[in-house]
Order: sequence, then structure tokens, then C-alpha cells
Amino acid sequence: MWGLLHTQRSPRLQGQEGDSVRDGHRRPSGVGEACYIQLPRVDEGDAAAQQAIHHIQTDHPKLPDVTDDITKAPRRFEQVPLVCAPAADDWEAPRDLTDSIRDAIWNPMAIKESDSEDLRKALDGLSPEQAEKVLTTREWCWGPDYGDITRSAVNFAARVCKDVEVFEVLLHNRRHLLKLKDEFGRTPLHLAAAKGSVDVAEKFVEWGGKELLEAQDNTGNTPLHHAAANEGHVDVVEWMLRVNPQLLKIKNDDGRTPLDYALHLDLEGTKTKIVGAMLAAAGELTMELLGEDEEGLSRVLQQPELLSKAVPYAKYGFGQYVRRCDSLGVDSLRWCSVFRQLMKSRPKDSLTDDFENTAS
Repeated sequence: MWGLLHTQRSPRLQGQEGDSVRDGHRRPSGVGEACYIQLPRVDEGDAAAQQAIHHIQTDHPKLPDVTDDITKAPRRFEQVPLVCAPAADDWEAPRDLTDSIRDAIWNPMAIKESDSEDLRKALDGLSPEQAEKVLTTREWCWGPDYGDITRSAVNFAARVCKDVEVFEVLLHNRRHLLKLKDEFGRTPLHLAAAKGSVDVAEKFVEWGGKELLEAQDNTGNTPLHHAAANEGHVDVVEWMLRVNPQLLKIKNDDGRTPLDYALHLDLEGTKTKIVGAMLAAAGELTMELLGEDEEGLSRVLQQPELLSKAVPYAKYGFGQYVRRCDSLGVDSLRWCSVFRQLMKSRPKDSLTDDFENTAS
């Protein structure tokens, strides 16, 4: 009635044909395969059979718990340290490596002042962590003054180099370093603006975003402040204001705008060019600021080259303010003052008549 079948081939399960399993594939047979107990149909009234089934279900030996002996799966690949590769925290860049990087960025004694290929070779073979460490953990100096030093190779390069290809190598997979400030709060864009590198400045904003233009250093200066305060960076000033004219209104910790810096430049020719660039790129805002600064306006009117550039924006600004203002009193007085000074700055002629007509 009950029996355990011991054969080399597994018996067929009741209700199935051949050696097939339920998914339709044939199961291979051979020595050592598990055998099956073929149970007959048991009626509920067969007490002896019910007792035998209960005995089988309750008295079989309990299997031991072997979960503790299971080998744990290996860690993910990126968590496993590479054999013989020193961790970046324990690695120190050799002096000849940093010297090679410096010379590739800027070597005024070489025929080619900057060399992107030499820089690429110097960084080859370093892990990303090692490359970033060597670029951000030593002093990089370009002059004798206290402010001529930084701990970022990208900031150093921004101050001394105008070769865009050098920055493509330095910032490859490291564009977050464009937001890195040195001990004076300067970003690479601050230093590129001070250098007068308009091509480099454009790439920095393309790679790092327009918010870099509004970054302020430890004294509140933006990159536009740095460009306006240095001689001859007209193209940088004009490009920045065409991207964001509102930069002209940002004041530093001393309450000075980039226009204030430009007006106080020592070289009159440079002052004229910088203020002229501001009028060309953001004429309305420039005249708005000048209308609030009589001394600054006088400085502009003393420059014959600027007068012709200032007049159209003075007229335009006056018209715009009249249209926008709820109360015309203060704004009208300010702009009338601008026109009066413009008229006094030259003999009476067709231009002064134009001023009078506009003011009317």
C-alpha cells in the first residue's frame, strides 16, 4: 500500500506523460536523482491512511539552520580598493609633478608660454582623486604681492593664462572647480576678468553657469568690479554687461559699483573706454547711476569722447522713467539735472537745442 521507489530513473508523477515537467521542458535523468513518493488517493473516511499521513508530516527530521554558513556577496565594484593603488588621502604629489603642471600652465621663459599637451601628459596616470588633489592643495603664485597667491591651479591659470585649451584639460570632468574660491574669496572668473581674458571668461560662464557672474569675493567685488578696476579690459566689461546688464548695479562692501571703479581709474583714456563700454552695453542703467552721482556725471561730461555716447542714453533714460514712474517729482528733477549739465558742458548749438526739446 505504501512504498518508497528506489530506481535510477525518477518515476513519473501521477497525471503527467513521460519525463516532462510543467514548463514543457524535459528533465534529464541519471544516477543520484531525487525519487518521489507516489501517494494513493486517500478518502476522508480512511482513518488508518489519515494517521499515516499525519505521522509523515510531523515526525520527519528538522533540517539544521545553515544561514550563518552562507558566504556573503562581494561588495560593489567601486567599493573594492584597487590593488597597489594608494588612496588619494595618503598620496602626496611629487615636486617635479607640480613643477611640470606649473610650467605647462605658464612658463614666461619658454617659447610657448602655455602648453595644453604638456599639461595633459603631466596629469596622465593620476586617478581623478589624485589629479584634483594636486590641483587644489598647494600654493600657486604669480607675483610678489600678498594677493598674488592661491591654492587652486585653476585660479592660478585664470590669472596668468589666456589659452582656452589649457582650461579644457584642467577642467575635464572637474568643472565644479569653477565654483572653488581661494582664500580671498575669488573664483576663477574673478581672476580671468582681472587678466582681461574674454575668451576664457566666456568659457567659464558656459561651463559653470551665469551665476558665476554674480559671485562676490571677500570684499563684495564681482568679476565685473575686477574687470572695471583694471586697465584696458574693455571687451570683458562689455561682454559681461551684454550677458547681464544688472551686474552694473551690484555694490561691494564699500558701496561702490563697477561704474564707480571705472570713473576713478587713473588713466583718462582707459576710463573713457571702460565707461564707453558700459554705455554701449547698458546705457540706460549707466545713465541711471550717473543721474544719482553728480560727481560721476561731471567726470563723464569732462570727456568729449563720452558725451556723444551719453546723450542718446540720457534721452532714452529720461523717456523711460517718465513712462514708468508713479511719481514724477524726484525722477524728473534728477533727469532735468542731467540735461542741464549736458547743456552746460558745451556751447549753445543744435545739440543743446535737442536737450532742451527733450527736457520739455
